[in-house]
Amino acid sequence: MDVPRRSLLSSMIMILSIAQPGFLNCQSLECNLDDFEALNAFHKQLDDPINAWDGPIAGCCHRTGVICENSTTLFPSKVIGLDLGSRKLRGFMADSLPNLDQLRFLNLSNNLLRGSLPVKLFQMQNLQVLDLSHNYLYGSFHANISLPSMKSLNISNNKFDGPVEASLCHNSSNIEALDLSNNYFSGEVPSSIANCSSLQQLILNANGLSGTLPEAIFELHNLKELQLQRNGFSGQLDARIGKLAYLVKLDISDNRLSGAIPDIFMRLAKLDHFAAGSNNFSGPPPYSLVNSPSISSLYLGNNSLTGPISINCSAMIRITHLDLHSNAFDGWIPAEISACHHLTYLSLGRNQMMLPSELPSGFRSLKALRHLLLTEGSLVNFHAALQTLQHSGNLTTLIMNQNFMDEEIPQDPDLQFPMLKTLVIANSQLRGSLPLWLRGCTKLQVLDLSWNRLSGTIPAWIGGLSHLFYLDLSLNSLTGGIQESLAEIVILRSHGNSSIIDSSSVVSIYYQTPGGRSLKYNDIWSLPPTLDLSSNMLTGPIISGLGNLGQLHMLRLQNNCLSGVIPDTLSGMENLEHMDLSHNNLSGKIPSSLIRLNFLSYFNVSFNRLEGAIPSGGQFITFPASSFMENKDLRGPLDWNHYQGSLPAEEEEMSFMDQFMLPFVVGAAVGMVLTVGFCFVSGWIMNHKAMDLDQVDLISNSEANELYQESSTSSLLQMSRFNPTHFPGAVKRKAYTFDGHGRFSEKTSWDLVQGTGGKFCWYHVELPKGSHTLSESAKHLINALCPPLKLQDILSLVSNGPFCGHVDGALIFRVNSPGPPSSDFTFRIAARIMESSVITVSLGRVPRLGFSNVGESLLYEVPTLETPSFARGERKEGQGIVIKDHVLEFFLTMNHSEEADNPVPKSISNLVVHIIDTHVDHLQDVVTKLEMDLDTVELELDRGGFALKKQMLDDRRFPKMHLDLQRLLQVIAHGEQVFPRVKEKCSSKTWFASEDIVSMDELIGRLRRLKENVGFIANRVTAIQASLDSWQAEQINRKLYYLSFLSIVFLPLSIITGVFGMNVGGVPWTEQKNPELKDGFSNVMLLCVGMLLLVLLCFIFPSMYNCLTSWKSRKARAWKGISYHVPGFVRKLAHIADLFLKNRSENPFIMAVRPGAEEIGKKSRKSTSFEMGKKRIMQPAKDIDLSAVKYEHEDIQAPHLTGLTLKLFIKIIEAPLIGQAIIHHLKKKNGMVETLRNTVIPEPPMFKPEFPPQDPEPNTLLLDEDGKPEDRVETALKCLPEYNPAVSLNSELNEFRYWKIRDFAYIYRSKLVTPSVVAERIIAIIEDFNHKKPPQPLLITFDAEEVRKQATASTKRFEEGRPLSMLDGIFVAIKDDIGLYPFIAKSATTWIDEVRTTNADAVSVSRLRSCGVIFVGKANMHEVGMGTTGNNPNYGTTRNPHASDRYTGGSSSGPAAIVACGLCSAALGTDGGGSIRIPSSLCGVVGLKTTYGRTDITGSLCDSGTVEIIGPITSSVEDVMLIYAAILGSSPAERISLRPPPPCLPNLTTNETGPLRLGKYTEWFNDVHSTDISDKCEDILNQLIKTHGCEVVEIVIPELHEMRTAHLVTIGSEALSSLNPDCEDGKDVRMTYDVRINMALFRSFGASDYVAAQRLRRRLMHYHMEIFKKVDFIVTPTTGMTAPKIPRSALNFGETNIQVTGYLMRFILAANLLGLPAISVPVGYDKEGLPIGLQLIGRPWGEASLLRLASAVEELCGGPRKQPSSFYDVLKTD
Repeated sequence: MDVPRRSLLSSMIMILSIAQPGFLNCQSLECNLDDFEALNAFHKQLDDPINAWDGPIAGCCHRTGVICENSTTLFPSKVIGLDLGSRKLRGFMADSLPNLDQLRFLNLSNNLLRGSLPVKLFQMQNLQVLDLSHNYLYGSFHANISLPSMKSLNISNNKFDGPVEASLCHNSSNIEALDLSNNYFSGEVPSSIANCSSLQQLILNANGLSGTLPEAIFELHNLKELQLQRNGFSGQLDARIGKLAYLVKLDISDNRLSGAIPDIFMRLAKLDHFAAGSNNFSGPPPYSLVNSPSISSLYLGNNSLTGPISINCSAMIRITHLDLHSNAFDGWIPAEISACHHLTYLSLGRNQMMLPSELPSGFRSLKALRHLLLTEGSLVNFHAALQTLQHSGNLTTLIMNQNFMDEEIPQDPDLQFPMLKTLVIANSQLRGSLPLWLRGCTKLQVLDLSWNRLSGTIPAWIGGLSHLFYLDLSLNSLTGGIQESLAEIVILRSHGNSSIIDSSSVVSIYYQTPGGRSLKYNDIWSLPPTLDLSSNMLTGPIISGLGNLGQLHMLRLQNNCLSGVIPDTLSGMENLEHMDLSHNNLSGKIPSSLIRLNFLSYFNVSFNRLEGAIPSGGQFITFPASSFMENKDLRGPLDWNHYQGSLPAEEEEMSFMDQFMLPFVVGAAVGMVLTVGFCFVSGWIMNHKAMDLDQVDLISNSEANELYQESSTSSLLQMSRFNPTHFPGAVKRKAYTFDGHGRFSEKTSWDLVQGTGGKFCWYHVELPKGSHTLSESAKHLINALCPPLKLQDILSLVSNGPFCGHVDGALIFRVNSPGPPSSDFTFRIAARIMESSVITVSLGRVPRLGFSNVGESLLYEVPTLETPSFARGERKEGQGIVIKDHVLEFFLTMNHSEEADNPVPKSISNLVVHIIDTHVDHLQDVVTKLEMDLDTVELELDRGGFALKKQMLDDRRFPKMHLDLQRLLQVIAHGEQVFPRVKEKCSSKTWFASEDIVSMDELIGRLRRLKENVGFIANRVTAIQASLDSWQAEQINRKLYYLSFLSIVFLPLSIITGVFGMNVGGVPWTEQKNPELKDGFSNVMLLCVGMLLLVLLCFIFPSMYNCLTSWKSRKARAWKGISYHVPGFVRKLAHIADLFLKNRSENPFIMAVRPGAEEIGKKSRKSTSFEMGKKRIMQPAKDIDLSAVKYEHEDIQAPHLTGLTLKLFIKIIEAPLIGQAIIHHLKKKNGMVETLRNTVIPEPPMFKPEFPPQDPEPNTLLLDEDGKPEDRVETALKCLPEYNPAVSLNSELNEFRYWKIRDFAYIYRSKLVTPSVVAERIIAIIEDFNHKKPPQPLLITFDAEEVRKQATASTKRFEEGRPLSMLDGIFVAIKDDIGLYPFIAKSATTWIDEVRTTNADAVSVSRLRSCGVIFVGKANMHEVGMGTTGNNPNYGTTRNPHASDRYTGGSSSGPAAIVACGLCSAALGTDGGGSIRIPSSLCGVVGLKTTYGRTDITGSLCDSGTVEIIGPITSSVEDVMLIYAAILGSSPAERISLRPPPPCLPNLTTNETGPLRLGKYTEWFNDVHSTDISDKCEDILNQLIKTHGCEVVEIVIPELHEMRTAHLVTIGSEALSSLNPDCEDGKDVRMTYDVRINMALFRSFGASDYVAAQRLRRRLMHYHMEIFKKVDFIVTPTTGMTAPKIPRSALNFGETNIQVTGYLMRFILAANLLGLPAISVPVGYDKEGLPIGLQLIGRPWGEASLLRLASAVEELCGGPRKQPSSFYDVLKTD
């Protein structure tokens, strides 16, 4: 049985009352005066003291709440109890509690007390029962709590926070009940709770506790009740919980527990209540749980449990509550459910069960059943279900929504549910009117029949349901008016706080809102009192009686046809919160009395005919304008509609402009009139010329036009072969009898009887195609089939949509698509199958559906297509047969033989397969015809001219074809839903042959392939329409171009005319009589001619540019053609000159680009797409043949600019017109336009990485994502090999090595060096860096005093022997785009600190700070992260520690350099495009890019991006693991969307790398600037093969060019969205030149470009996930080149070198665009001594495996490392 929540507390009071004679009956006793004075002083400090205490007191027991001890002495009795619960006491507790040393019982619950726990409370050594629940107390526990006599402590439902104090149970061995629920406690449950050995009740619900289930709980052997729900506990349910043998109630629901539920319940013999819902448990429920004889309540909902439901009700004899909703159970409802005689609550919804057509008969015996939830299943035959359930006479709750029953709602008046209070059957496709049997449900309180297809009017009897407080009939087809009886519902009329709602039962349901959102109500009575009649067809006025519903909270009447005025009486709904009357036909004014609705928070009357003023008081001032839009004439504080009228004209004296410019204006107007007239005449002439040209084009293409007309005629032909029938009328009917041996005969009678003696019958009805409604089709079918079929059977055959189920004992399936019946793309086929008869219904003729005894050739079909003069479609000419072309085209669309060749079925199963086969054939015919029509259209477009294309656009031919394709796809999708279910249901029939099951599988496969084919045709249609749209836009632009040209040409004419007007008019200021200005008019004329020439030059420039480029290409081809005929030495000279020009870095406009790069790129992409004109259509990613993909080296075409040329280029690129033209040209040359604008990509967009589920990583240690960072660091230490200081600190070794984090920790703990000493060394070095000329700072923001302050605090902790973690005293630098309080994140700009502030640490930084890390400052970087070199003219460029004339790489240049030179053990950087891995590789350190979402990027510059992460840079893999363990943890939003698995780390103590599969794309792997890089990386792979048994697998990664484009568009658009508001404010001019060029490029990307990039992201994700099915890692060099040199001119102005960027980012992009984890590990040096990095890319969430392999690589490269030329030993101990 359930343990009541306060049962132990009540028992304590009873014990006290029994133990003390006269404890509660001490009327004659006097209280101790001191005690009373203390009580009086206490109550006076409260805001609301108890009045009964006022005045002189002789005794205290009669005073409310005071309990005295019955003393046997003559002395006054002591106060030992104070019961002030539920007295509405207010005020702060503080230290105002009375000094009552003998107090044993204190109850202050259910009050309004505030403040923290007073100290005096813990000085009452005799206190046994303390109840402070349901107040507003806050704060944390005192550090030292001592309550030795305490037996019951309840502080639930307050606001206490902080950790649960460990001292709570140090001296509380007598405590038996502890309730800390509904507070804000965090952290883990202290282990000291094991000291509470007498504890029987432990309630910790609804806090923020985390970690695994505490082991100390397993030692509480007297525990009877354990409630841990609604916390953040993770891990698995420990089997040791079975040691709690006395446990009666166990509630661990709403946590993050996972794994299988342990099989321990045989040991819990007293367990009565077990709740484990809303976790992530998997696997089937354990045997001991589903066979437990003691459990009465079992809640396992909302998990991932699998398998069939195997509840053994014969063993679980006490089970009353069973909740298994929202799991993955399959199979059927067990028939054994009837043995659960005591079952009152049953919830099985939202599983994967295939519910039978009828509920199991065992439900009839569930007499005690009160609540039944069967949502989101496949339940049909609702009538039969109700007949079964009415035998459960106590049923109060029935929730069966979203079952898609698609049937008439039962109208049986014999159905009786007298106890029913809740009925929810929403979204189930029910039809008909509201049933009369609901009238007998007099206790009904919740009625939800929304989202169905109910019709008729609202019955008057519904107002007699006096208890109804929630009525939802929305989204139906109800008609008529609002019934007056609705205003008579008693419970909604009652005012005040009185309520007759019976809330004794708690039933959680999911309620689907009209917006599609699913809301969960844990209590059915938490639904707000609602009247929802929206989205129907109701008419008439809103009845005034609704104002009597004073308890109503929601009134929704929108989307109806209501008329009249809004009643003034609605103001009587005093509790109304939501009123929606929009989309009706209401008129009049909004009643001003509605302002009295004080609780109204939503009001909408839009789309009506209201007028007048909007009320200005009450809540109306808070409603937006959208609540009143689209009305007749509503007026309010804002202008809700279009402004009417005009502003009054202002009269003023004639201004100077009117006086002196009037002649000019008049003259200009005359000139413009002449110009417009001339342009009109010119335009008419041009159009006339164009029409003449089109006529010539049409004449030259007369044959093509004739073919077009003929094919258009033939496309209208339909196959309408006449089939004689014996049944005249509106429909065609056929009837066949089969003998079962391959023979058949046509029946002459339409009797619809079944076959006998082994025979079976087939009856087919062919409904006519035409413009008739669905109801007319139903009438036709009723005439043909009724009787003997019932109306329900007939309607199930003719209704729209997919269906498969049993109706009246017969299997019925239909594939009926909506749409006009006359359309060729509206398909309807339905069948009713019984053991010896089949009835089918089709819309129009289905080819090959019937049978014929005549064996004729295919030419038998010809007479229906030809005129009668051509017998059978043939004309004899000599010895041949001539058939018209359009007839042959028709035959080519038939993918089958004629009816005469149909194999005669020998069984019912043969016939069913034949029916489905003909349906699929029919679809195939239509698809084939579409393909032929499309081929013809493409041929016509190639041959046709202007008129043909214009006609196709005017006819909207392709949009109509696209609509038809969508209808066809819908039909195929219906078949995909129905036919597998037909196969499943037929497979259980004895009369269905097994070979026909195989045939149905083949047909289902054909249907799926057909769907893919239709999708490809749809892409072709889209491409053709896009090309036509492009052609139309080109024609329009061309005409506009010439018209605008003519207009601008004659603009000088207008000016001349204006000047002429000024001269003629004698305007004084022209001084015409002045002799010195006698040539003024001629000067004006010369100015006009100059303007005309300038305009002509602007228009001629594009043509001149095209001529120039074509001339250059012809010259290049000519030179190439003669190069084979010139002497060899001449070719050598040309080659040397070409190389010289390519390598001249001084000339910024020389591009190292080979000719034809764009053509080569196109050639390399032919394997994944095909071209159609300008359009390129990609094949679906799953259809790509990777063996045909060829790798092509691709050079990026863009100029290399530095110095003054860069300044000049930025001026040009930011110019309005020419800049856009240059950017477009560069994008086109690099294939971006083709990829983004001219390519049809079939995949849907993926706006952020989406990962499929991944297998758990082996040999790892799990980390608690919600735990403390320092605890995760300690767990990470357990994963590392044992630390040996003798080896690590051996100064006799001459080889160079970096100090590791464990080295620092050991030296600090050994007190050889302190953090303060190291800090002083670092401060001196940093200040030296800051004073170098030219500047090359490692840090942008540095505060020596702040570093000293942190180091001093760390030193003190080490001196006291309490360091926070292994990271305490470790020096770390933070990249300047990550928040580090109190420094402002500038992102290396000179202006961001002016517009943004840093008020707190970034999340990752705060986690490091809690570990004791010392932050040295904000590290240098490329401005706003938009660069890969690290160049920064604002503060100085950081130099590579290995070579000061080389770049460090970027954008995290400072973090990598400060680690490489030894100043810091680690640094944090951001990686959106290799910004961690590139500088790590170039500087010879380790950089980790985590899976997207694994680390929380909140607090960084681009914390809303989808490609960027925060990750560590260290000198070793070991240090990476420690920093990674500290900073990991997904944001709350990413946990919901990505559902990351628990993080883990590799156990490196075992040194088991295992045989891994390493994917290598060899051609891509070797495409590097220097072979030193590929050779060194290849050597490491060979060592992995030899040492660890790894296998190198050759892979192919398609569309690498598209990957680069997609990443550029994605990261650019996201960066622009973050920075653009400030750039528009003028801050962009303060950016460096290279960043401004990038911003100009990013602004050129549009919304369509971004969506296209996200489509490419999904394609590339598919490729990589397929690759990871074959390999474990993808291995590449980190960069395609080592550290590039820094040009001298780049230090002051920056540079842009896209070729260098291309090499640095060649292997980087996949990890960022797709969110994959990757790491760069140094593996050696090139010939110049520059570091080389190897990149490892892993599966999503595979950081543990990635770190394991990285550690193995690091170990293989364990030889002596090269000491950087700039290295500082800050840990030297000498």
